[in-house]
Amino acid sequence: MEDAAVLIYRARLNKTRLYGARQEPRAHPLPDFEVIDRELRRRGVTLMLVWLEYRETHRDGYSYSRFCELYAGWKGKLSVSMRQHHHPGDKLFVDYSGMRMEITNAQTGETREVEIFVAALGASDYIYAEASEGQDSRCWIQSHIHTFEHLGGVPAATVPDNLKSGVTKPDRYEPDLNRAYLDLAEHYDFAVLPARVRKPKDKAKVENAVAQVQRWVLAPLRDEIFTSVAELNRAMRPLLAELNAKRLTNMTVSRADLLRELDKPALRPLPAGRFEIGQWKQNVGVGIDYHIDFEHHLYSVPYQLVGERVDVRATLSVVTVFH
Repeated sequence: MEDAAVLIYRARLNKTRLYGARQEPRAHPLPDFEVIDRELRRRGVTLMLVWLEYRETHRDGYSYSRFCELYAGWKGKLSVSMRQHHHPGDKLFVDYSGMRMEITNAQTGETREVEIFVAALGASDYIYAEASEGQDSRCWIQSHIHTFEHLGGVPAATVPDNLKSGVTKPDRYEPDLNRAYLDLAEHYDFAVLPARVRKPKDKAKVENAVAQVQRWVLAPLRDEIFTSVAELNRAMRPLLAELNAKRLTNMTVSRADLLRELDKPALRPLPAGRFEIGQWKQNVGVGIDYHIDFEHHLYSVPYQLVGERVDVRATLSVVTVFH
């Protein structure tokens, strides 16, 4: 009886004679998925379009279905925030880091904690961060102004978490915005799209940015002593620049590269004048002498408003009364 190995060999030999020698599968040219991913962030660009462009260059390239499978596999290796598609100049995600930093009084040695504001652009993942005295409305707005000026432009929308400085009452369809934040949005002409409650994907971009800032900016400064917020911010700037210059995981470009290529050209120009932060006081009564009391100062209004209720907005230079 013949050995089993001999029988298998003879069977393969007969198959070769019948059908010919087995051909190795031809290797198709592999698409540059990093370039494709950047192209898909541009408005109107679809996978079908970039596949057609790929096939124009490589006539023997992959089929559309296989092309999509390969791109999805490459995309799955990126971080959660980089997997999301955002159009250039479209959204700026903003929040505070849970990790605070300490400021030391140079005379007494007493310390106090300050907040860290973090912002991330949607398309490029570019990160801006700064130390701030607190999370009140004035600090919140001031940090937005500094962010816009650092970027050299304004996004179409901001996506804040539902903290009181930005959103007075969360709602899926018509959230109530803080009055001062609404003034800022009107001045810089951007929309406010608060993250939905219990929808972590809405703020994945800034949560990733917060983690990066904590790891690469705040942690290296943990043993340093700072006597002012300005001093802390000066120490943070070069570390932020290094963070934005780091090559992104599984990519050959950095956040700074993507900012220049994608977001920067699409940002809206800054307005001619800088926003002047105002303080609001609502539902103020007009006295019988047609005056209102604001911060222990009296201001006259038209006498026809006696007995009415008005809203007051005050900046360093102007007091405005709304009826």
